[in-house]
Amino acid sequence: MNIPEEFILLRADHTRNELAAHFGVTVSRIDGWCSILKLPRKAFKYRDMTNSITIEQMEIITGSLLGNGSLDLTGRHNKKNSKYIEVHSLAQYGLLEWKMNKLKPFSNDIITRKVSGRKISDSGKVINDDSTSLVTCRFDTVAHPVFTDIERKWYLRNTEGEYILQNKRRIKTIPDDLKLTPTIIAVWYFDDGSHSPNHRQAVFNTQSFSTADCERLACNLREQGINCGLGKNRDKYIITVRAASYLTLIDMVKDKLPSPCVMHKIDLSKYKPPNYSTRFIAQGVTQKQQDPVVLPGLVEETS
Repeated sequence: MNIPEEFILLRADHTRNELAAHFGVTVSRIDGWCSILKLPRKAFKYRDMTNSITIEQMEIITGSLLGNGSLDLTGRHNKKNSKYIEVHSLAQYGLLEWKMNKLKPFSNDIITRKVSGRKISDSGKVINDDSTSLVTCRFDTVAHPVFTDIERKWYLRNTEGEYILQNKRRIKTIPDDLKLTPTIIAVWYFDDGSHSPNHRQAVFNTQSFSTADCERLACNLREQGINCGLGKNRDKYIITVRAASYLTLIDMVKDKLPSPCVMHKIDLSKYKPPNYSTRFIAQGVTQKQQDPVVLPGLVEETS
């Protein structure tokens, strides 16, 4: 088998998929070349990587962990380091692709696969539905000490360093030093938020966090100028952004849109400005001339 001379040089800086595309062969052929040369299939191209991570990358990781992202556990099967993992439906492939590009050189390729569908049981739990199927997208990073350090802040452990489990699962918690920024809020919202423009309300789905953690997050949002409170959904707490701050939130995140696949989360086509005339008339108060509401990103026309 003829192995290109440049293979060994390129292997140190490229993934197996990138090498396969470059040489016009399959990933299995790349693995075969590694076997002949007695090299591990995956190059240790991150061995000399410093433990540095940019501020933007840290904000993306933080916002994602507030949403659907997770960090792989350590200690099992001799795993020394953690890695970042996130799974979405195929409809949100663009969101994962954006994160993959932003988190380079830590990023691995996105993997798609078909799995059983989901449904809500009579007890309110989400369970597998074998009668249907869907395609999911999984994005993860390399295992690295930088993610190990982050994982220790986000998952509860006892004084001996052992995981505290609930229903045999780790418990995600909010780090003591967490401070929200507009970028973190935007990533969090596009990941696990929703809105109702006709009701002038937005929601952060925080059902996986404790009540105390939800209160801390709401306090953090208020420090960023977003008026919000806690609501309940299936006996779990969510954070609701009140009407007075709805446009403030949309204006904060709209310029950080990661992908067109989440454009619906800032769509204001059904937005209805508040109308206080009925209340004023019912109270016998003369209505004052109200200033027109200018939506974020739009310029008021002048005659």
